[in-house]
Amino acid sequence: MLINKLQDASEFKDLDLPEDYLKDLSENTPDEVLEIISKVITVVLRKLNLEENEILDFTDQVRERKMGELFENFRGYDVPAVRREAKAEGEITRLIKQICMKLEKGQSVDRIADDLVENVDTINKICSAIEQVGTHDVEAVYQLMNLKQDETFKP
Repeated sequence: MLINKLQDASEFKDLDLPEDYLKDLSENTPDEVLEIISKVITVVLRKLNLEENEILDFTDQVRERKMGELFENFRGYDVPAVRREAKAEGEITRLIKQICMKLEKGQSVDRIADDLVENVDTINKICSAIEQVGTHDVEAVYQLMNLKQDETFKP
């Protein structure tokens, strides 16, 4: 789809649409059609888990016939890349949680690495972060590791 290829407002402007296309579209579209467009956009944005106030702001622009302004601050994103990042974050936080639980049971780094089938160096890095945080707060440990290693940590 064309919309999936757009990554920011400049690419939208490069579509070479007629000069007043969006203005004419918004001025000449019947209110009923704008309302349908607004409802469809609301459903899509809710599926993307946007906050209600953001959805309302966006759909208000449609209803108020300000479609030309909709894409001024448009910034696309790479859905597969976002999914990969989220999956990696989930795997790392799960590993941190498992390590925290095993440390609470008094297990050694070697035993944890063996049990989790992970590299001892990886377990040591996470244990070091846990010590620095001073708690078994998984999110705090993850954030520290992200800051210190600029997201180069890969279990």
